[in-house]
Parts: sequence; C-alpha cells; structure tokens
Amino acid sequence: MATEYGIQILKGPVSRDVTFTSKPVTTNKQKEMERVTDPEDKPNTPDQEDSEMQQEPKADNNEEEPTDTEENENADHKDNGKKNNGQNEHGYALRPRRNIQMHAKYRDYHTESQKEGMLTYTYDKCMESEDSEKWKKAIKEEKHSLYENKSWIYVNREKATGKKILTSKWFFKIKDDGRHKARLVVRGCQQKEGEIDFKDTFSRVVDMHSLRVLFAIAARKNMNMQTFDVKTAFLYGDLEEENYMEIPEGYKNTGKVCLLKKALYGLRQAPSKWNKKLTTFLKEEGLNQLKSDQCIFKNDADSVFMAIHVDDGKINSR
Repeated sequence: MATEYGIQILKGPVSRDVTFTSKPVTTNKQKEMERVTDPEDKPNTPDQEDSEMQQEPKADNNEEEPTDTEENENADHKDNGKKNNGQNEHGYALRPRRNIQMHAKYRDYHTESQKEGMLTYTYDKCMESEDSEKWKKAIKEEKHSLYENKSWIYVNREKATGKKILTSKWFFKIKDDGRHKARLVVRGCQQKEGEIDFKDTFSRVVDMHSLRVLFAIAARKNMNMQTFDVKTAFLYGDLEEENYMEIPEGYKNTGKVCLLKKALYGLRQAPSKWNKKLTTFLKEEGLNQLKSDQCIFKNDADSVFMAIHVDDGKINSR
C-alpha cells in the first residue's frame, strides 16, 4: 500500500481499489490564509516601524562582493568570443575579420559568365581576334535588328540639354552550339530617379501552379503543346519617355545623340514595355487575359491556351 497526496493505493496482483485517507489536503490558498493569520506575521505598529527605520540595515552574510578574477571572467565572456580561441559567445568558430577570403571549397568554381561562354572581350578586341569574321557577322545581325525595329533616331545634342545621356556596351557570347552572338546593351545603371522618367521596371511571369494546370488540361483534352522564344523581344517595346544615348561603338560618330524610340536591353523599363506590347498584340488577335493569372491567355472557344514567361511561352492547342 502506498500513500501519496492523501491517496492510498492498494497494490496487489489483481486489486486496483483506491481509498481516500482522512488526512485533509491543504491548498495553496489555505496556506496563504494561515500565513496571514499567524500572530508572528501581523503588521507592525507605527512605533515599531519607526524603531526599525532608525536601526542600521544588517549586512547579508550570504552575499559577497565580486573579486577581481570574477570581474575579468565576466568581461571576457562579454567580449563576443574575441579572446576565446576565435569563438563567439555561442561557441561557433569565426574566421579572422581582418583577412576574409573565399573558402577553399569554392576556389575551383567558375563565374556564371565563364560557364555560359560569356566573354570579356571589348569591341576592338573582337575585331582583332582570330574569329573576327564571325564576330562581324554577329554584330551585323544585331545592327540589322536594331535598324528594322527603328530603335532610335539621331538628333542634335542641344535637344538633350538637361537630360541624362546614357552610354552603351557590346556584349559577346559563344552559344552552346558554337554560334557567336553580339548584343548591344544600354547602361541602365546610369538611370537615376529625377534624371530619366521610368515607371514600371518588371515583366510578369507565369505562376508555376497555373503552368501545371495547363499541362493537366492538355493531357485531359489531348491538346498539342508547343514552346517558343521571341528573338530580341525587348527591342519591340515602345518608349513613352525621352531617353537619350550616345552613339554606340561600330557606328559613325556624327556628333549627334540617339533618341531612343524602342526599348533596348539594359533599360530598366525594357521588360515592362515588352510585356505591355505583347499583351496588346495578343488581345488584338482575339485572346483574353485571365484575371487569376495575367500571364495566361485563351480564346473564347477554349481551344487555345498560352502561357507567357518574359520572352518565352507555351501554347496548348487542338
């Protein structure tokens, strides 16, 4: 038989009977009432309080003043681990802050531009390289695209007085299939608020959940699927603001400047202008833009579905 909290439990091979003892259980509230009613805990009279105030407070023998050793240990503990073998207060090892270098496991990594074939050649170096003929052909194709899209017109420099005149740069890349690619890019990093007007700088992309739904619809209705990529997509966007650019390398310098009519790669508003141009074109062709996902378009007969991701897309059709 065991007794605990005023309860007797009869232990045996079969019996599970529980009996209560006659000992009352005292609650915390009853203990508090007993302490208040204790004669020793009665409040002091005013005379007793005055006498206690006149007496000097007794020193607590249990409390000891910290020694110099303890003070030094506390100071070392608060020093963020600077003197604790290069560890912080949580015990994590830290590298020296004065000479931070790349970790050894990352030293054999290549940059993204090197991995994808992006070259750091300048325009003059490409013209003097062994593949100069291939680069000339790539530059000619890019110039042709800019001319066909009527990307800019030449104006006198005086017209750009008080405006920020941007500069440009040629980028060269060798594709995975060996093709040489040249791209004229505007230095959009020179655009600053107050100097050049631009509003939206983003291009909508399709939601992955919507894309999965399109795959499910294509499988259920046995639809054909086709992907596409718009070549030089950003060059089709129309500019509403006045943006000026210096004449790029490879063009005859006449002392004038370029007034941009179309968005070029590198402009902050280029993705947004392209998306606006594409949306307007698709609506004119009879496709409706969904409210749930503005990158999904379909016709009234639900026989064509199109998903847009910047300059890439996917079409479901019957």
